[in-house]
Parts: sequence; C-alpha cells; structure tokens
Amino acid sequence: MSFLCGFTDAQYDLSIPAKKFILDGMTKPLRNHPDQKPFTYVTKDIAIAFFPHRQEPPDTANSKRELESHSILPHLDGKIFNIDDLKEQLGFNDIVQNDYAYHNILKALYIKHGAQYAQYLDGEFRSLIWDSQNKSLLLTTDMLGLKSTYYYSSKNHFIFSSEIKSIIVSRLFVPEISYAGINDFPTFGYVPHPETMFKNIMQIEPGTTIKVQQNQIRKHNYWLFTFKTEDIHSENHYISRFCSLLTNSLKKRTKYNNRICAYLSGGVDSSGICSLLSTRFNVAFKAITMGFTEPSFNEIPYAGLIAKEYAMDWISKTIQPEDIQPLFEKMTYHFDSPFKDSSVFPSYFAAKTAADYSDIVLTGDGPDQLMLGSDQHKNFQLAMHNDNLLKKFTRKIGVKKIFEKMPISTSNDNYLDKIKRKIYSTSIPFEEKFYSNNIISLLLKRHLYTEEFFSIHNAFNPYRNIIFKMEKVRDRSAIEQYLFYDIYFYLHDDLIPKTAGACSSNAITPSFPYLDKYLLIFYQTIPIKYRINNLETKYLMKKAFSGMVPDEILNRRKKGFSIPKDQWYISQLKDFICDILYDNKTLNRNYFDKKNIRNILEMYFSGRSSFYSCSSTLINSLVTLEIWHRIFF
Repeated sequence: MSFLCGFTDAQYDLSIPAKKFILDGMTKPLRNHPDQKPFTYVTKDIAIAFFPHRQEPPDTANSKRELESHSILPHLDGKIFNIDDLKEQLGFNDIVQNDYAYHNILKALYIKHGAQYAQYLDGEFRSLIWDSQNKSLLLTTDMLGLKSTYYYSSKNHFIFSSEIKSIIVSRLFVPEISYAGINDFPTFGYVPHPETMFKNIMQIEPGTTIKVQQNQIRKHNYWLFTFKTEDIHSENHYISRFCSLLTNSLKKRTKYNNRICAYLSGGVDSSGICSLLSTRFNVAFKAITMGFTEPSFNEIPYAGLIAKEYAMDWISKTIQPEDIQPLFEKMTYHFDSPFKDSSVFPSYFAAKTAADYSDIVLTGDGPDQLMLGSDQHKNFQLAMHNDNLLKKFTRKIGVKKIFEKMPISTSNDNYLDKIKRKIYSTSIPFEEKFYSNNIISLLLKRHLYTEEFFSIHNAFNPYRNIIFKMEKVRDRSAIEQYLFYDIYFYLHDDLIPKTAGACSSNAITPSFPYLDKYLLIFYQTIPIKYRINNLETKYLMKKAFSGMVPDEILNRRKKGFSIPKDQWYISQLKDFICDILYDNKTLNRNYFDKKNIRNILEMYFSGRSSFYSCSSTLINSLVTLEIWHRIFF
C-alpha cells in the first residue's frame, strides 16, 4: 500500500530539520509496517513524502540526487492502465515496465498539458506534481475519486495527505470538530464532500486537480458525470458494448497480476466479475465470500452456485458477533470518521482473507448506483408512477414545512406518528426524495437534538454541498437526478471509502472493474429504460450476464452486504453498545437530548422501534460517532 503527504511553508517559518521531523511524524500513521521507508523531499518551500511505486525510482541516495536535480517532482499513488499507450505517444518506448515509467510519464504529461494532464490517464490513482520553478503544487484525484486526498490550508501552510490522521499529527494547527459535519453525519451517514468531520480539513473532489501556489488554491474539474443520451441505440448495442468494456476493464486489471482475489457474494455484480474471470481469462484467482450463521443473511449458498459452476478456487468464512466488536474502534480510526454502514464489518474480513493470498482484490462496487440496482430505485420509480393530484397538491401547498414542526414520540412508535411520517414523505418533492432517506429525519431531529445543537442544523443546511452540485442536472428527470446523486455522493462518500478503508487496514489494494474510465463514459450514454425496466433493476446487466450467471442469482432480490445487526446488537453486543451510549461522557456532549436519546435506545432494545424511530443503522452511527470523538479529541 502506498501513500502521500506533505506541506508547504510559504513564510519559511521552519528549518529543514524541523520540516523533516514533522514529515516523519506525518508518515508514521500511514505506514503498513514501522520499518517501511518512505521517499522524502524537503526544501525551504515544501516537504513531501510518499512510498515509491514499483514504477518509480527507489529511495536511494543516487535516485534522490537525480530527483532533486530536476525542477519537477511527480508522484502517482495507484495504478495507470494505459501506461503502454502513453509510453508510445510520449516517446518512452525504451523504458521497460519497471523502469520509473510513472515518474517519467507524469512529468512529460505535465510539461505538455500543464494542469490538464490527468484527463489523459486511465487508472485508479491520486497524484502530485511539485514544480519548484513556479513553486506550484498540483494534487489530483481520478474520475471518481477512488483514492482520496485531504488538505488543510492556512496563511502559512498547506498540509495534505492521503489520510486525515496524518494531517492532524503534523501539529501545524489545532484540529477542531466541524459541528456542521456532526449534523451532516446523522443526516446521511457520511459528510458530503468536499467537507469532512474536521473543521477546515477538506477533501479533493472526484475528477479534480487543485493547484496550490503561494497558498492560494485553484480548482480544475476535468471530469464530471454528464448524461449523453441523445442518441438512442438498440438494446443489443448496449449489451454488446457493456460486455466488451467490462471484459477490457478486467483485462487491464489482470494484465500484470499473477495472483489476484475477487469478492464473490450471492449477487449479480460480483458473480458477473467472477464468471468472466473464469470463462474469458487464463488467470488464477481466489474468490472470497463472507457469510453468517443466520440463514436470511447468509450469502454463502448463493456464492457457492457460481463457485461450483466454474470450479473456482473458493474461500468462504463465517463471521460471528464477537468478531465485530473490536472493529468499531479499528475501522473508525482507519476511516478518520464515524460510519453508519455495517457492511464495513464483512468487508474488513473479506479484505483480511484476500490479503493472505494477494496484494490486489477485485470488487463489485458501482452497478447499484450506475445501473439503478437497489430497492430504493425501484421504490422511487414506483412512487413516480403512482403520483396523483392529491400528492402533487400536498407538495404545492407546503405541507412538508407544517409537518416538520409537528411533535414525534421518542418513547413509542405509535400509529399517529406513522401517519405523520407518511404524509411528510408524500409532501417531499421528487427531486429531494433521494437524499431525504435519512438516518435521523428532520421530524426526529427536532426531538433528539438539544436546542443548542439544532441551531447548528438551522445554520448549516445538511444539503448545502449537494444542492450546489445538483444544479448541474436540474434540467434532467427526477430519476436521472437520483442517479447523479448516488454516483457523485453516496458512491463516493460512503461506499468507496468503506471498501478502500477495509482494504487499507489489511494492506491490500482494491480495484474496481465496474468503475473503469471507459465504462464510466459509457454509463453516461445508457437510457434509463435500460437501467431499470418495468421495475426490474440492473436490466442491462442481467441481460448481459444471462447464460453466464445462474438465473437463481439474476432473479433473486438484492440482499446487500449487511450483517444481522438487530439480532447481534440487541443480544450479544447490547452491553458493549450501552456502555458507550449511556456513558456520561457521551451524553454530556450536548448534541442529543438525554431523555429522548434514552427513550429511543430503550425502544430499540425492547424491539419496539422501526427504521424511522431508531434503527440498527442509527445505533451503529451513534456508537462510531462517540468512538470518533474519543480517538481524535
């Protein structure tokens, strides 16, 4: 696993030895092993550290002198798949695969194209380019931000890293809680980018290059998902194109890897990947499946259908409730953030298992969002189909604002409250429904939040960053807006960090075949009717995989990578959860009303709650939110 970090020193406040000391401290939480030796570059203007890729110069005295003698220092953390094409285009045919290719190509692209260089790369990466002549720093993420980069900017320093904890340990500033972020988190289960849970620590957006010069920041967005569905083709055209591009995506990801792993659940996405690997590639791989003893959550039997069909080298393991308790703290630390998604736990064990056999694992992330593959998409389309004059009238006259102020019980989930929630849901405009399925709805926030903390909600609209970005697609249909939101926020801010964090904590690299550059460009052209057709989700994918993936998997209801939370939280993990949430330290943070938070917890543990009053997702969020405070503050 590689990383990058560093900081600028605009006022030359720090000596070279001081910079080296700070930089060494920043690298420590990023190293997979204490003896992992990063490459360091320190001048009066900047301090940079990264772990060299195998296609970059090693950290030796000679290579350091060679790099420091040039005015441009490039680094790419990740993988570039069009490396051979770029070598040919740029005249580097004499450079063999492991001969500093990334270093030379990144430098040549920057010299030729400046800050626009990233649009010529096909890969999963983050990169930096330091130009000592212009004293400018470029930091770039790939098209979907599969590898995150964070930064903090002040008058004297611009501090950056692949993980927030590295920025914090620089001690060049005093970290603060973002109370706006605290309010965002129980709304979505994540903080929508570019903000984070830390005040003034920001995330570089997907498909973006930022240029830092004299501590002034300029952003250049080189790619954003845009609908291009003007030219409609036949169903077979899209099926053929999808199969071809996915095959090429897998070809790129397996080309230089002799040993790989792939996740295999009982769903369409991972089954499609493993089926293609088995039938079209002469590559050895291990398929990894996690399961549970609870039959309704156990995916092992369905994964076994695929594994046995193609005689895969298959590993399946069963997770127990006692396995996940230590992960609440471990994964909160790795994410630098609390998390709501309990699928983090099986993801962690899948990555841990894969790491015993390989340094790369192929995931099935992406199609649920890009191909409208969840029950939420189905329900949304059904609601649009069943829309009527009465529902339109409630939206028009502003019933939503009236019901937002009505009281909701926190001690029981009564019939009257259910009616209020139903009317409130009906009154929400379609273009807002996709981000209104909150962990804590506004109806409940008024009662769970303290008066002081609710003022934070009023001052910082949780949808502020989303509304700004959604302006790009306001002329599109409601379902297309939903798709855009899912890709740009839910996928980027929740699902990808879950997979990436689970892998980084086990020193293995995830790769995302469905999120390949050319597949992303293709997804922009697919009409909605080929994504979801007569309430059949992932319509195009299922057609493409027909005959390859068993019908039993193609036609079964989507399960997701979840755990038996309610059973485990209410029984085996109750004491652990209660010790944290009933602790005075937790209750005295003044975010939540003590009486009402006790009421909903008692309602949950007695089995009387619903998703809208208190769910296992909310429990997960509250526990990790408190753990986050204890780790970082």
